[in-house]
Amino acid sequence: MKFVLALKHESGDLLLRSLDGGKTFDEVGKGYGPAWIFDGKTAVVAEARSKTKPKPGLLRTTDGGKTFQPCATFSAKALPRWHDGKLYWLVEGALLTTTDKGENWTKICDLKDGRFGPVFGKEAKQMFVLTGAGIVESTDGGATWGKPLPVPKELKGVSALTWMDFDPVHDIVYVMKMSEAYGLYKLQR
Repeated sequence: MKFVLALKHESGDLLLRSLDGGKTFDEVGKGYGPAWIFDGKTAVVAEARSKTKPKPGLLRTTDGGKTFQPCATFSAKALPRWHDGKLYWLVEGALLTTTDKGENWTKICDLKDGRFGPVFGKEAKQMFVLTGAGIVESTDGGATWGKPLPVPKELKGVSALTWMDFDPVHDIVYVMKMSEAYGLYKLQR
């Protein structure tokens, strides 16, 4: 794929765009967050919250990042996740999905303080989400969620640098925080 969107680290949420597979980049502008590219021209990107943009939303491009149009009125910090022909996105207070390259979004459920996920399990409707309170699990596609499984105290809480994954073969949830001081932890459910 030739179309690439990237955020420049510690540069005011500066979104970069490449149309030649990353050989060259141009600046789209500041004030952006995570993105997902569907094809050579279509992508969605989150706007970053700021003093000048207190209510950011999701934007969509169909021309390779030349222009962006609003497509949902939700704020997102988490990376979107692709699974089984759908894009899932944890947004402020909810979990959304789209099946039409971000043109329309469906709210799966309300979900407080989602930070990472969803991560998918053994069955089609099993998913896990990392929240500020710990890891929650749904076995019905997000309609209901179990009690939070706390992260190990050694991680000193959940931050934007905390990640998780699930091993469906061994039925183990893994959690880690990016830093030399923290390790990878197995959580038994």
